[in-house]
Amino acid sequence: RRYHSKKNHLNAFKREYEGRYEFRMLDCSAKSDILDFLREWITEKKDAKEKEYIEFEAKGIDYILNHCDVLDFKVGGVYIDGKLKAFSIGCYEEQEDMVYIPVEKADPEIRGLYPFICSEFLKEAFPNASKVNREDDMGLDGLRKSKLSYNPIYMIEKYNIIQK
Repeated sequence: RRYHSKKNHLNAFKREYEGRYEFRMLDCSAKSDILDFLREWITEKKDAKEKEYIEFEAKGIDYILNHCDVLDFKVGGVYIDGKLKAFSIGCYEEQEDMVYIPVEKADPEIRGLYPFICSEFLKEAFPNASKVNREDDMGLDGLRKSKLSYNPIYMIEKYNIIQK
């Protein structure tokens, strides 16, 4: 019941794009698709603070993709009409039986795409994990609201350290 609205969005996505979407596990060869999507995604952002965070995040994503042969991350993507419209990056921590998802990006104009990439990525890449850590909300209200909508079992307090 707590996830009813997410299921509605997910079903709306599946109906609207039936036969036009494909979820794929990605590897280093998809780097150009991911970076092209990310550049386009960043240009759509209007808020300066959000844009600044995203540009730093883009550097981290680029680093992960440049070193995917030595880093233990999995990447999944959703293609619509042959074009990447969402991707997620995550890794599994065996000791905690937890998936860490530091990156999840989707075209915000496509209803239900965020719940779809979230669901499919976890099912395909980490089917046996018992917990998911959706990582930091960067202090952005929309992102915090989205992460809270997954009804987390706990949250860790965040601090900013400023060097003088």
